Amino acid sequence: MVENREMIAQFNQLQQQLQLILVQKETTSAQIQELKNALKEVEKAKGTVYKASGMIMIEMTAEDAKKDIEMELETLELRMKSLEKQEKVVRDKLMELRDKIYSSQAGGGAAG
Repeated sequence: MVENREMIAQFNQLQQQLQLILVQKETTSAQIQELKNALKEVEKAKGTVYKASGMIMIEMTAEDAKKDIEMELETLELRMKSLEKQEKVVRDKLMELRDKIYSSQAGGGAAG
């Protein structure tokens, strides 16, 4: 029964971890979309563009801005892949643990 409580506690921790990963994925996805939109705008631009950096605007060529955005986009896409892998690992652990909890309860540990 103590083992069952420990498994349930671990299950709850994994659920919380999964929630954090999902929030990070959502945030990263929004950032990727924002960068893709910015990239479209920069590709339309001719000559000089401005990039916000903290409280100031920095003047740069459209080509340099495009390179900056593409690098940042690449970084975020790698982050998204990493988050997707983490999500899969946590989901698999949750399924495995859920099955262990159910089988231990069905095996006579249901009293609590």
